[in-house]
Amino acid sequence: MGHLTRPIAGVLLILLGACTTQPAPPAPLIPAQEGLIADGEQLCALVRENYVYLDGKAAAWDTACAELPARAATASTGPERLRVLEDLTDTLYDAHVSFGANSGQSPRLVPSGNDYWLEEGQVTGVRAGSAAAMAGLQVWDRVSAVDGQPLDAAIAERLQPSGVQPDSAQRHWAELAAAAGYRNRPHTVTVLRDGRELTLSLDIGLAQLPEGPVTARMLPGQIGYVRFNNSLG
Repeated sequence: MGHLTRPIAGVLLILLGACTTQPAPPAPLIPAQEGLIADGEQLCALVRENYVYLDGKAAAWDTACAELPARAATASTGPERLRVLEDLTDTLYDAHVSFGANSGQSPRLVPSGNDYWLEEGQVTGVRAGSAAAMAGLQVWDRVSAVDGQPLDAAIAERLQPSGVQPDSAQRHWAELAAAAGYRNRPHTVTVLRDGRELTLSLDIGLAQLPEGPVTARMLPGQIGYVRFNNSLG
């Protein structure tokens, strides 16, 4: 019996090994995903060679660029592929860096997409005539959530690459970006005011658009006030 046991045990080990679940190979990339990786690599090189404000951001940029292929592999639609590149440029947290196109999933730009400004969770300014002003948002309101998402989570969503330890400048940019929100999400802000929690709708349809390209009036002290009614408000 002892001589039979060893061969049987060996056969069982072979069979058990054959039954072990093997990880599925990654799905092959579609041409659009391959093109996204090529575009992203070109963007990574362009920034390294020409972006003059890369000091202090180079390590994070290298990390974000290294993550690009994995992110591209999960992007199956045009808007998702654009979001991969938008997340990449979020690493630079620069209001002057943006694409000449957007999709319904794209974030609103900073600062032109902001109805209000935040600093450490507190409203420091509200754009005159904006949806936020019409909804009753006030300076010194304490923001707890934007678009139904806790403020800290909304900020973390705009901090790239994932897991980065942001400095004060990057966190402040991400806070403004969180306040601006996304094009395809209902735009709301939840604030604490006088011990009460209020959720205000910032539907862009509420905004009062200027009647002309320029607003001008005289202020006390013979001061002329001129406002250009462009995207920066």
